[in-house]
Amino acid sequence: MAGSFMSPVALAFGVLEITDSAAWLSAVTTAALIPMVATMLFGGGLADRYRRDTVLRLASLGAGPASRSSCSPISTRRCCCRYPPSTALSRA
Repeated sequence: MAGSFMSPVALAFGVLEITDSAAWLSAVTTAALIPMVATMLFGGGLADRYRRDTVLRLASLGAGPASRSSCSPISTRRCCCRYPPSTALSRA
């Protein structure tokens, strides 16, 4: 449980270490927040319909691979974007 609370902090430090850019930090933080807000009502409905401990266990099982996948670019020190977020969108 403590790992899921620490992953946003580690992600923020990792993004700052790799890019040294506040723009990328805000883009990554926003990208992590959007799915959480988008699935909040769906998860609440599931928790009301089914047993809450079962929903919590399944959500925790899904959180492990999600945290691991967001950690792999940081641990390998490979940044997939070389431009700030605003210029990366205009270059596409």
